[in-house]
Amino acid sequence: MKGTPLATDAAARLLAAELAVIEAACRHMNLTAAGRELGLGQSVMSRRIAAVEAALGVPIFLRDGRRLRLSPQGAALLPAIRAASDRLEAAVAMLGAAGPDEVAGTLRLGTLPTFAAAWLAPRLAGFAARHPAVAIDLSTIGADFADGRKDAVTWDGEAVDAVISWGRGGWRGFAARRLFDERVIPVTAPGLALPDDPARLGREGPPLIRHTTRADLWPDWAGAAGLPPQGFRPSPQGAGADGAAGRRAEPRFEHFFMILAAAVAGLGIALVPEAFARPDLVAGRLKRVAPVLPALRTGAAYWLITTDALSTHPRIRAFREWITEEAAERATETSQSLAE
Repeated sequence: MKGTPLATDAAARLLAAELAVIEAACRHMNLTAAGRELGLGQSVMSRRIAAVEAALGVPIFLRDGRRLRLSPQGAALLPAIRAASDRLEAAVAMLGAAGPDEVAGTLRLGTLPTFAAAWLAPRLAGFAARHPAVAIDLSTIGADFADGRKDAVTWDGEAVDAVISWGRGGWRGFAARRLFDERVIPVTAPGLALPDDPARLGREGPPLIRHTTRADLWPDWAGAAGLPPQGFRPSPQGAGADGAAGRRAEPRFEHFFMILAAAVAGLGIALVPEAFARPDLVAGRLKRVAPVLPALRTGAAYWLITTDALSTHPRIRAFREWITEEAAERATETSQSLAE
């Protein structure tokens, strides 16, 4: 009888037995695609899911032609299904024939575009040397930082195992490791003529290059440096930093890697995280503007974030250990360079 302890126990056992079927269906929301992954036909998938739903007494999925969508009951079950699947995968990974100390498999990482291009990708050879049996599947995530107080941790948990993002921490339900703080400095290509007075930046000489979703970055830097912030506020389209018609318009870019490329090309003065600009500074492609002025410490940091359920997975543990070491070395380099 539905709802009795015996019936509930039997339904839970059947759900556990069909965990792979249910989990694959939840990821694909298509029985044909899920069955292909498991080597099962669509009709077999349908019968096995129907048996679980019958035992539970509630639907897990609602059918819309060939597509599926979760029922309210299925949505309530989904976190437990994913957590059980993650724990099982982690346990199996630890039984690998290569030995208990070797980690293997694919680690799916999502990260912000500039962090991937300017910081992480150039360092991944070190991780590969330490863990040659782990393949990194790296993709980019989007995040809206128009509100500087917003710490975005929304990403597709079905597509990645962990993300590296920007924020101030305090996310509930996530395991987060702070990598390094964000310190922002102005840079430009060598040879560009700059005003002698830093307060005149943007009004004289090259235009300021702006980040489209972090409009307050330049005024915040100016305020921290003891300069009048109003002179660094975004100008109207078609006007310079002082609002005067006929001045060069300020270029705007969506990502820091675009801003860095524009600065190297001599388009203007960029305000970027020192961690991302450092390779170009060391190579001489960029120079720091007004080096006597302090870097802006925004209060945010870059973090490695995953779910609590996945935080103990061997691949994530191995990556977290490695990237924490890399971040500590980067922090030392930053402290030295900012003191110079």
